Amino acid sequence: MPEWYCFKCKEKVIEIEIEVEYMGITFSQKFKALKCPTCKNVFIPEEEAKKIRMGEDLIETKAV
Repeated sequence: MPEWYCFKCKEKVIEIEIEVEYMGITFSQKFKALKCPTCKNVFIPEEEAKKIRMGEDLIETKAV
């Protein structure tokens, strides 16, 4: 993965794993994200965001 920097702080971000909750349901899978060690902002890469969105769609479909 290329080096990424926080837009706000200009600090190099670190890779972390996050848990995602949607509509009261916590996903069983953890997702990769980037976190600024200074301001603590978390950035979700596009590939991970697409996986999360697919899970959200599945939850919405089953909630109906």
